Amino acid sequence: DVVPAIAVRITDAFSLGGGINISYANFHLKPIVGLPGSNVADSQSNNQSDGTGYGANAGFLYKPTSQTVLGFNYRSITTYHLSGTSTYNGSPQVISNHYHYLSRTPARSVLSINHFFTQAFGLIGTIQRIQWSAITNMHINGIANVVGNTPVILNASVPYYLHDTWLATLGTHYRMTPKWILRVAGTYSQSPGNPHYQITNGDSFILGASTGYEIDKIITIDGSYAHGFIKNQNIDITGGRFLINGINEASRDSVSIKLTFNI
Repeated sequence: DVVPAIAVRITDAFSLGGGINISYANFHLKPIVGLPGSNVADSQSNNQSDGTGYGANAGFLYKPTSQTVLGFNYRSITTYHLSGTSTYNGSPQVISNHYHYLSRTPARSVLSINHFFTQAFGLIGTIQRIQWSAITNMHINGIANVVGNTPVILNASVPYYLHDTWLATLGTHYRMTPKWILRVAGTYSQSPGNPHYQITNGDSFILGASTGYEIDKIITIDGSYAHGFIKNQNIDITGGRFLINGINEASRDSVSIKLTFNI
């Protein structure tokens, strides 16, 4: 990602900013086709694509008091123009050099507040509205496949049935010493999926903690851990060729270590 941006301080308490989002993505999709548990051998498809996406963002910061900062940011949809090669590794092998499609990330609006009760202790909260409903269909062209024993190049339209979601975070940061800071936060995230059309997870609550230590004026080290409590989601999909019914269970853990050099 490359995000050139510019900011202007209008007054000591109010600033405006904006930028352009330039993003590069590479995808390697390897679905398996066939009949599991039967005597029909599976075949693997390799679909490789890459491309660049473009979007924009804008926002403001407002500091009503010396202890409080309010911020708002809007990030537009980023549209990726992706192209590459689709290969069906079956018998016969089929190769398509005209594999291409558009992919989008949702727009989001973010409101945040950061308040310091003391010089060492503060709270930060954010609330986001994510516009998943703007993503409706993905048109994929040039997919290599086989119908019977006949090589074919297919085009497909993949519908999405997503809804807009809220994501809210509340956290605290406490500077134990001038060099050592501790952070704890909780996040609630709604799932955008529709369990009547796709296999999706339920809403989730993520609890995490991190700490940072300034070794010297140049080097800072940070470590964090988070666990995602994800609600079970009942799946009930009925189509002309299939019936999927069950419960999707999930959880997530994340550990990270970051080393920062200030030159």
